[in-house]
Formats: sequence, C-alpha cells, structure tokens
Amino acid sequence: MMIGEMLSGSRDKLVPLTPETEIGGATLRQIMEFADCDLYLALDARTPSEKMYASLMVRAHRAANACFNHAENSKFGSPAFELHMKYALKATDTFTALCERFERCRRDTLKKIDVEDALRAESRSRGEVPIANGRKKPDSNGNRKAGHTNGQRP
Repeated sequence: MMIGEMLSGSRDKLVPLTPETEIGGATLRQIMEFADCDLYLALDARTPSEKMYASLMVRAHRAANACFNHAENSKFGSPAFELHMKYALKATDTFTALCERFERCRRDTLKKIDVEDALRAESRSRGEVPIANGRKKPDSNGNRKAGHTNGQRP
C-alpha cells in the first residue's frame, strides 16, 4: 500500500494526529520512516560518496520537518517558535547544500565513467587488452605499452 493511499483513506471522525496514530494498519511514525526510505531510494545513490550524501540529505530533511512541526505547535513570536524556525531554516540550508554536493558528486561520477569507457574503447581499437592491475599485456614483441618494461625503468 502506498503512502498516498494510506493518507487519502476516508475516516469516520477527525482525530488528533500523533506519531502513534494508526492509518491503514501502520502508525504515522512508520509511514514517515517509510517516506524517508522512499526519498533515499529515489536518489538512486551509486557510489559510496553518493550514498553518504543521500543518507545525510534524508537526515537533514527529517530534522527540518521536525523543527517545522515543533514551530507550528508553538505560539507565533514566542522564543520556542523562533528557536524552532531558526533550526528548521538551518536544516533546510544544510539539505540544499547536501543536494548540491550530491549532484556534483553524481556529475563527477558520470564524467569518470564516460572517460573510462572512452579509454577502454580506444585501447580496444588499437588491439590492446588491459590487465586487471592497470598494466597492458605485452604485444607480439614482448614490450609493454604502459608501465615498466621487463622490470627496468624506461
């Protein structure tokens, strides 16, 4: 069952929402945790760096939402309201900065993949076969194209 279906279901009476309020057989806390998982999975992090940024983005998003909720429950203009809004905005700024870093990391990863693919295609077109450690296999004369030749420096 999707989150939208759970929340859009009709209710017989209005009840105050708390983290333990049951909606569609799950508590509101479980639904919100599932939404955080949806956000993480939607980011489709591929590298360890992207996964770290995605995890931090989810945490910053959760913190911002919690602060906004606390501010909403505080009296407008009170010190508690000001404090919650201050930290909600800081968490939002943090989330934005993490989004930018995530995107930069994603672009760098895609560039690296494109360059590696181009280098592989170029070496194949020249008839070279790369070895796992990065050195080239010797050609028909026994000479290597990259790295040291027969243990001697060039």
